[in-house]
Amino acid sequence: MITTTYEKIKGEIRTGDVIVFSFKMFGGKLSDVIDGIFSPNAGHIGTAIINPEESEPHVMHSVYTGLRIQPINTYKYHLLKAVWWLPIRDNLSEKTKSFDHIGFFEKYKDRAYDKEQVRKSIIDIPFLGKWFENDEDLDNLFCSEVVTLFMRESGIIPRDVNVSEFSPEETVGLPVFKNDYYLLEDLIQSKPMFKTRLWSFRKRKV
Repeated sequence: MITTTYEKIKGEIRTGDVIVFSFKMFGGKLSDVIDGIFSPNAGHIGTAIINPEESEPHVMHSVYTGLRIQPINTYKYHLLKAVWWLPIRDNLSEKTKSFDHIGFFEKYKDRAYDKEQVRKSIIDIPFLGKWFENDEDLDNLFCSEVVTLFMRESGIIPRDVNVSEFSPEETVGLPVFKNDYYLLEDLIQSKPMFKTRLWSFRKRKV
C-alpha cells in the first residue's frame, strides 16, 4: 500500500479504476482500535470516470438515492475512515478507455439501490449456498454490482459472470488490479489512529 494524497495522483486516475470507501462502525476517536479489528474495509465502491472536459476525476456509484456520478473529492460522510484508489492493469485500461461510460450510465441511471441483493451477496455458506445465492437481477443495483457490471460490459471480466453475486470485498479481490494501491489521506475529514490497509479475504473466481 502506498500512502499519498488525492491531489498528487488525481491526474493518474483512469476510467475503470476502482475507488474504495471504508467507514467507521462508531463515531469518535476511541472507535479506531475497534474498527481496525472488526470493521470490513471495503464498505462502498465505485468506478472512476474520466471526462476530458472536467478538471476532476469522477466516481460512478450506486447510493441509496440511485446511480450517481460525482467528483471523487466531493463524496463526504462523517464516518468515512479511508479512501483507496485501485488502478486496473494497463492492458485492461485500454478496454475501459474506449468504453461508452456515458451510455452505460444512461442505461442504468434510473435503477434503485438493491438492499435485498447486497445482503445475499455478502453471505456465503457452502451447505446453504442455494438459499443465499442471487439470481442475476439488474432491475435494482447495489454498489459492487454496478462496478462488476461495468467491468463485464467493458470486457475486463467474462460475459458469463453473475454480477449480482459480488460483494465489495469480492470485487476488490478480483485479479484485474495492479499490485500497488493507494490510500488517499487528504479525502478523510478526521484521520484515524492507524493507517488502514485494504484487505479482501473473499475471493470469487471469474
